[in-house]
Amino acid sequence: MLMSASKEKNDEVWKSFSELEFFWAHPVMGLKRSAIPLVVRQKQGGGQSPQDNIMALMRYGKGSSLYLGINTMWKWRFPMESFDYDQFWTQAVRYLAEYRMLGSQRQVLLSTDKKVYAPGDTAIIQLSILDPALASQLAKEQVFVTITDKQKGEYKVMLRPTPKDLSTLKGQFPISRLGEHTVRATHILAEDIAAKKSLFDEKTHFVVRMLSLEFKDTTADLNALTSLAEQTGGKALNHKNMDELKRLPGQIDDKPQEVPHESYDDLWDRWFVLFILLLLGTLELWFRRHWGLL
Repeated sequence: MLMSASKEKNDEVWKSFSELEFFWAHPVMGLKRSAIPLVVRQKQGGGQSPQDNIMALMRYGKGSSLYLGINTMWKWRFPMESFDYDQFWTQAVRYLAEYRMLGSQRQVLLSTDKKVYAPGDTAIIQLSILDPALASQLAKEQVFVTITDKQKGEYKVMLRPTPKDLSTLKGQFPISRLGEHTVRATHILAEDIAAKKSLFDEKTHFVVRMLSLEFKDTTADLNALTSLAEQTGGKALNHKNMDELKRLPGQIDDKPQEVPHESYDDLWDRWFVLFILLLLGTLELWFRRHWGLL
């Protein structure tokens, strides 16, 4: 149990309690599988047993329960008066009553490694457990997330704890369909299946769309560029053979080259065509006047 966020300060505070002896503690039969021991009584021989737990914490549904098997907490007022005593009860009440004050405890954080994917990518789904009591409950449980795509297809992905951090669960989902996907994480303990009490219900979203290959892979295909240069009579230069750039001017043929070129002129752009049109128009006008057709 931490009395301070700093490990050094926490050890210092607990050393100040070294002379305190709890002469009596209520006997217990043991801890439930999902409970976390906070304070354990140590025997003279140094051994410990589940019956020696003095303080324990366990989540139940969306709330928490705290077991305290001693009635001499008032001794914590020595030697720092009420500071440690008040801090303990303030944090305990705040932790236990958080569900009533906020309506819901933020027990887990669901996220993906990216928000936009392309077909063929693999989405990394991560579930971070923020509550150590909840992490203890899920230690031997199989946790799944449900992924729903735009076509209402549903997929189940199993999340497994990472080797370095047991409070972080990860899973992989191969992407094959376009559109928006919804990831939902919810879990019911095996012992609470009949009651159907979910420990948490978190959602997140990601989008799958076609991405431009130019932006997805910006590396140059040197082999294709070299082949294209050779087929067109050129030479490919890259960062590996830039020294050949100095010799390049001497390799250029200085003989004049004749490049055939075809040009097409429209018939209407000729001057005699315009003359013929004017002549025909004049003759038509003369004949109309001559025969009285105007």
